[in-house]
Amino acid sequence: MSTDPSVSSSAEDTTAPSPSQELPKGTIPIRYEDFTFNGIYPDKLETAVFQNRYHLQRQLGQGWRSLVWLANDVQEKCDVALKILSAEETAEQGTGNFREREALQIIDGKAKISPHDGLNYILTMRDAFFETDVKGRYLVMVSEVLGESLRVRLQQRVGRAVPMEYLRFIMKQLIMALDFIHDVCDIVHTDIRSENIVFLLDTADVDLDDEKAWRLKLIDFGYASTPQGDREAMDVQPRQVRAPEVFIGCPWGTPIDIWNLGCLTFELASGYNFVPPMRNIDLDDSYEYQIAYYEKIIGDKFSDYLDFYQNGKEFNKLLKSDGSVLRGFNNLEPLPQTLEMFGIDDPLFVDFVHCMLRLLPSARHTAKQLLSHPWLVAEPEAD
Repeated sequence: MSTDPSVSSSAEDTTAPSPSQELPKGTIPIRYEDFTFNGIYPDKLETAVFQNRYHLQRQLGQGWRSLVWLANDVQEKCDVALKILSAEETAEQGTGNFREREALQIIDGKAKISPHDGLNYILTMRDAFFETDVKGRYLVMVSEVLGESLRVRLQQRVGRAVPMEYLRFIMKQLIMALDFIHDVCDIVHTDIRSENIVFLLDTADVDLDDEKAWRLKLIDFGYASTPQGDREAMDVQPRQVRAPEVFIGCPWGTPIDIWNLGCLTFELASGYNFVPPMRNIDLDDSYEYQIAYYEKIIGDKFSDYLDFYQNGKEFNKLLKSDGSVLRGFNNLEPLPQTLEMFGIDDPLFVDFVHCMLRLLPSARHTAKQLLSHPWLVAEPEAD
């Protein structure tokens, strides 16, 4: 299978053919009424053949602006996954932080000149091309077929927390992946969460007590920020785990991925969200509460980092002029005590989480520093 992620020369034609024009070979004509409002390629594709090579079989999943299909690669005689971006998403590629293809091309290029173990834990692009029909163009990216997501596996388990020995293995893989994309590629993923961590095998096919069952890959670079991306955008990251510098409108970089990893680590260890749902609170007020929540549970104070935060676009909306928070939490314990309530009292683990959850971005450990953290390198205790 081709490892060159560049698109074919036919992809440079930016004009959509009219219904009377002959469509590219291997493309099925689609009626206008088959389209969803945001231009996702229709799901009536069971008989489609792309590039005279990829025979679509069934849909594997759907995102807001993409579909993922299982296909058979008749050239390599294997199954592959095809991610088909919507026409809207395709048109926005290369603008702002819509740079999935660009990010994957950078990863592929760097992998060829800078071998790194972290590449083993990233879903890479095997091929890419455009499909065109009467409505527009759709970027199609080809990758290997993986199993279930971390989110799905947690939902299937009895109890939502991950045992520490498996959590350590998960973290090692993710941190190696982040070390590669941060240090070698200068890419910020911006969307580290359980849905975007996928295991090589489904639960039904493995014994969960076997370490092999927890081998994973980081996927979905749909909102990744490449060196050409907008690193002052305020609409990155899931809101419930958004880094404080993004909330306050400061320039950001790779530390926001480390923040997300810290939130995820807390959630996997405890079985509960790092930030609990804030019910009956207006969205604007919830931002103020969330900023105050961060300060209370982490134990830092925004006022100590006034030089960094006071120039943020939303500083005056979310903090007082001296950097103090607008809201308060009287019944919230700091991170060590909060983790202890969930039965987690290992000081090395508490420190590991705290190294990722710092209000000042430069105070967070880098992925490379985390790889040598005592908790991560510790040998599991014998039964």
